[in-house]
Amino acid sequence: MIAEAYGWRTVFLVFGIPGVLLAVLIQLTVKEPPKLTALSDVVDQGLFSALRHIVRLPSFIHIMLGVGFTGIVGYGLGVWSPSFLVRVHGMSLVDAGLYLGLIGVFGGGLGTISSGLMVDALARSDRRWQLWVPAIGIFLALPTQLAFLLWPVEHRLLIGSVDLPFALVFMGLSAVFASFWIAPSYAAVQNLVPQHWRTQASALMLLAINLLGMGLGPLLVGVLSGGFSAYGDDSVRYALAIGVSLSVVGGIAYLGGSARYAKAIGET
Repeated sequence: MIAEAYGWRTVFLVFGIPGVLLAVLIQLTVKEPPKLTALSDVVDQGLFSALRHIVRLPSFIHIMLGVGFTGIVGYGLGVWSPSFLVRVHGMSLVDAGLYLGLIGVFGGGLGTISSGLMVDALARSDRRWQLWVPAIGIFLALPTQLAFLLWPVEHRLLIGSVDLPFALVFMGLSAVFASFWIAPSYAAVQNLVPQHWRTQASALMLLAINLLGMGLGPLLVGVLSGGFSAYGDDSVRYALAIGVSLSVVGGIAYLGGSARYAKAIGET
């Protein structure tokens, strides 16, 4: 609605300023908790030494590949879904943003919380569930994402006087499953590394998400959409379908690292 009324640049200002204010508030009111004394003789050898040790930890690279390729799908779908709904399903920008936002808040929130609860319950008996749950979410999300993108335009969902594309039902389901990776992945990284490397490990994880996800996801969909220009407005549909299929790589990475992760956690 802000973009419709004031332009897309204003959206970044409106949503960016509260974060700055919150950062100032935290700086003034929250005390940094005391850190335990580091026992390892490699802690003070510098940033790059720490990073070399972190990436050698069992299953760490698998987790980075998992979050990276999941990020490609998430950012690609997130950036281009409004255009897809506008160009293919004829929705207005305001309605597309509204319904995608609601789906993201409720579906994404449900998936994030429920996956954490599932891992808490299941990983007590088998640590591999820490990475199995994200993989399951990826493999459940993919068919629902493809259904969202490829569902016939003429199929509509009537809720009272509101006429919506039926494809949004599948987007709602995919939002739940596609969020399964978030809580277990962040927790897995924190479980895997010693306390004195947790900050660096989290930074590496965010780097993988941003470099692959934010850096490659939207760009890839845009390039593919341009390549499919002969299909007209459907070009974004097919570009997104190829983009979301890359999540399979992330799912395989999670599965491939699950046994090594469980063994490493069992030894700590």
